[in-house]
Amino acid sequence: MAGGAVRDLMMGITPADVDLASDATPTQIKEVFEKEGVRMLHKKGEEHGTITCRINGTENFEITTLRVDVVCDGRRAEVKFTTDWELDAFRRDLTVNSLFCGLDGTIYDYTGGIEDINSRKIRFVGNAVSRIQEDYLRILRYFRFYGRIAEFPNQHDPENIKAIIENKKGMSNLSGERVWTELKRIVNGRFGPDVMKTMLEDCKLHEFIGLNPDSSNLDEFRRVFERAMKESGKADLQPCTVLSTLFSNEKDVLEFHKKCKISNEEKFLSLFIVETRQEASEKKGNLKYFQDLIMDEIYLKGSNDFESRRNRVIELLKYIDNYELIPEIEKWEQPKLPINGFNLKDAGIPGKNMKHVLQNLYILWRDSSLNILYTSRLGVTATSRKLLDQKTWSLSAASIVNSAPKSMQPYLRLMRADKPIGTWLLYWPCTWSISMAAAPGHFPDLYLLALFGTGAFLMRGAGCVVNDFWDKDFDKKVERTKLRPLASGELSNVQGMALLGGLLSTSLGILLQLNLLSIGLGFLSMIPVICYPLAKRFTYWPQSILGLTFNYGAIMGYTAVTGNLDLSVVLPLYASAFCWTMVYDTIYAHQDKDDDVLIGVKSTALRFGENTRLWLSGFSTAMISGLVITGLNVGQAWPYYLGVAASGVHLFWQIKTVDTENREDCGIVIGTLIKNVD
Repeated sequence: MAGGAVRDLMMGITPADVDLASDATPTQIKEVFEKEGVRMLHKKGEEHGTITCRINGTENFEITTLRVDVVCDGRRAEVKFTTDWELDAFRRDLTVNSLFCGLDGTIYDYTGGIEDINSRKIRFVGNAVSRIQEDYLRILRYFRFYGRIAEFPNQHDPENIKAIIENKKGMSNLSGERVWTELKRIVNGRFGPDVMKTMLEDCKLHEFIGLNPDSSNLDEFRRVFERAMKESGKADLQPCTVLSTLFSNEKDVLEFHKKCKISNEEKFLSLFIVETRQEASEKKGNLKYFQDLIMDEIYLKGSNDFESRRNRVIELLKYIDNYELIPEIEKWEQPKLPINGFNLKDAGIPGKNMKHVLQNLYILWRDSSLNILYTSRLGVTATSRKLLDQKTWSLSAASIVNSAPKSMQPYLRLMRADKPIGTWLLYWPCTWSISMAAAPGHFPDLYLLALFGTGAFLMRGAGCVVNDFWDKDFDKKVERTKLRPLASGELSNVQGMALLGGLLSTSLGILLQLNLLSIGLGFLSMIPVICYPLAKRFTYWPQSILGLTFNYGAIMGYTAVTGNLDLSVVLPLYASAFCWTMVYDTIYAHQDKDDDVLIGVKSTALRFGENTRLWLSGFSTAMISGLVITGLNVGQAWPYYLGVAASGVHLFWQIKTVDTENREDCGIVIGTLIKNVD
């Protein structure tokens, strides 16, 4: 055994993990396991000397070949394998982590680790400066293990602190994930307030761990930490709960998230505490106030996860020292709003107004102490009409769908006929390519424009049906999608398949009106159509699959007119349309990012995170460049470039003004494409 497991045993602690070391090479270790039929995981780790095996299907063990560091860059080291146990011990960070234990129980100590454990002393192996410069993360590891090993909170070796201060700038190149792995154990660990005080006041490490030196309230940190210790004998807090004492506003949280790459759930917990802690402190003891906080997250902010919101409020109660209410919140069951979208639909409320009406009905219900009951369609209609501060009917796709026979409405909504923006997004690249195929200064082929428009409507509907079949279990858990016809059970699988068959058959009839090259391309386009809903399960780039799918018309429109595939035209045009999709669908994906995190769905919104604007700007630049190249290759006149320039200006304005934390602002509707600056 090596390292931490031996240290813990020497201190009378049962190790959480057992790591092993061997003078056998990774190849020899693999041969032994293969011969004995032992399952191995992550075989690629052998490059660094580590083989992971799984025993009895339940426990993982890492076996690492003895090694010495050859080249160090302050983050990771290049290693060379050795058979010398002492050399391996001297490459480790702290003396207490440099012990070995043989199978017979013999302890091998080359660095004085046993003496340091007995005296509760933390020392770097050899020269502190050299050890730190090999990997600057060792600065944080020093503080973490100080809290675990030391007898008293403030007995640091001055030489260690001096070495840390002199070399702290090297921490700037550490990855946020590695920093957070250590920091979250420090803030919740033994002597947490004192260790953080040394780190921040004595060593001035703020900027290297993502904290604002002007916001850090160490007295508040100690209060929250010590109250938790008094309550349960340990700091039974989420790391971000106690860290929120060091954030004075939302900006501090977002800067910390940017540096340390904390999870979205951790980020939203900190934002929630920072936003509500002052009012919550004034409401201590008011059970209904904290219950309403949970309910507001569900009904006003669109969350679909009651338990995670309950946990946020529990952490808030710990933060403000209101532990008495925690048992009440823990046993409280979520009450259900006695009215839903189906009731409003039966009452004649248009789809675009339902969210507004439901939220206002929820507020009435909440403020009545949950005593308002749904009694009749008439009652709902009367209340809802009062809540609407706009016309309840207007000429729109949604109103047309709502005016259709009731038996048809679920089918039309499954096709998203009430939300035609998807059809337009599919159709516009078709119009671009058909227009490019026309002679400069001449109108495009109107017959093909009409044919492709019909096809876009039908294929967009078919794609939505395919998507909803794949996603119906996910859709039930997402606020925006839980009322879709397949997810809600309004339509059966058989009815959905019948609709899909009709749409595909009619689309085939449209496709057969084109030339052979375009027909072949049309069949190929079905591959990404089917793959897109699956992509979000496996990759953070499902929007790229959507881009390949939605913009096939940028190729097919040109071939339908010319009968040939001119790559100098269709490739830059297709690439431009692809980049455009990456822009608008990444913004759109920000609507669901909270729910996506909870149910395990991936998207570029989660992948780009705080860097979303930078990514969108890059895709927008590529889009405009592609349109310019396409225009040059087909000989477009100056009005074309004027239009491209205007589109570019609007696109960058849109990126600058979009609020990705606001669900309403991320919807793909004309209101966000042409929005009022106010």
